[in-house]
Amino acid sequence: MIAVLAAIALNASGAGQAGRAPAQSAGAAARDDKQAVAALQKLRVPLERDVQGRVRWIESINGEINDEAMRFLPGLPLLEWLEIGGGNVTAVGMSHLKKCPAMRRLYLHGVTLDDESLAFLSSMPRLEALSLQDDGITGRGLKYLKPGGRLTVLNLGGNRIVDGDLDRIAGLANLEVLVLQNTGITGAGLARLDGMARLNVLNVSNCPLVDDDLQHFATMPNLRIVHAAGCGFGQKATEEFIKAHPMLAIFR
Repeated sequence: MIAVLAAIALNASGAGQAGRAPAQSAGAAARDDKQAVAALQKLRVPLERDVQGRVRWIESINGEINDEAMRFLPGLPLLEWLEIGGGNVTAVGMSHLKKCPAMRRLYLHGVTLDDESLAFLSSMPRLEALSLQDDGITGRGLKYLKPGGRLTVLNLGGNRIVDGDLDRIAGLANLEVLVLQNTGITGAGLARLDGMARLNVLNVSNCPLVDDDLQHFATMPNLRIVHAAGCGFGQKATEEFIKAHPMLAIFR
């Protein structure tokens, strides 16, 4: 089973069981389209239901979902949690997510995407958690993340994200967890996150950072946990920084 949401900050692979309380505002009278459910079952897509038998979650971590399956997802009006690990899903398949208004948590990892295939994100105002780990995107795809939304968790690990791309991330005012591990982010990029008021957990593992870049963590007033394995932070510099900022934990 995939790790719980908090583990996104550690190695950010996917979804899990946490946070699966039914969304009360999704519409108690909504019902699944029987033909859509039957089609997805025929394609062996794992469907998980609430106590009333309505599909709320899909965790497809073995490549079960493809473009054909994606076109049936709008027939699940209460689908709020979708994980796709691997599989052959293109921009055509992703476009069907525009018609999934209840979606709150979306995890796409190991799926080959291009930046324009993320256009559907601009039509998902309820999205709270988004993982795009190892999907081959660049920062150009971030233009579809609209400031002022509900997004609190964002995982961009393993993608071609560079310093300038963090300007757009800095505009996500509600962001609490940010994963940038295995990207090319340097201290110049961290400087663009200065002042992010709600950011609580930051993963910059295996990013090309040096001792002088520690100072940027102090400019994020609510930051409490930094995962920095594989960075260039020396032991002495890290200990001195933590001593000066005892509310902040840095894991190397």
